[in-house]
Amino acid sequence: LRFGVVPIYLGSPSIREWLPHKDSAILVSDFLSLATLAEYIMKLDSDDDLYRKHLLHWRQPVANDRLVKAMEARDYGKLTGTLQTAGDGFECAMCDKIYERLMAKANGRPVPPSHATSDQFGCSDVRTAKAGGLSEKWKSKWLTAQEHAHALNKMLEAKETDSSKFKTYLV
Repeated sequence: LRFGVVPIYLGSPSIREWLPHKDSAILVSDFLSLATLAEYIMKLDSDDDLYRKHLLHWRQPVANDRLVKAMEARDYGKLTGTLQTAGDGFECAMCDKIYERLMAKANGRPVPPSHATSDQFGCSDVRTAKAGGLSEKWKSKWLTAQEHAHALNKMLEAKETDSSKFKTYLV
């Protein structure tokens, strides 16, 4: 959203609660089929006014009160009206959190859980998707991403800094 593009989103329906404006993303779930989604994207490509409607978050203050409150409460990238600088510092904040957790663990202090909850993401496990459904097409990618996340976690716990060793951490 920060770079002036219109994301096409497939995932948790809770995304609606976090969009800066109702048209900040194209939600796959809003379309009856991939064909109607493709038609809309082609229309968007040829209609500058429609495209600009999806970029309101770039030129106007954020209209979502929940998002504004959440961004004002965080330690990085304070909201200054639009989303142009809202992500600044995110990577540093994430590294700081990872470092704090690793140091707590290394020093025998309690490490608070930091897992996302279903009300943050709310995606159903793709392994339970009905055969032939849209989610079924993503099963392989979802499972691969899950394996990569576990491997990355193992690397962090091992304090591994050599990214060329990533594959050795895959199960």
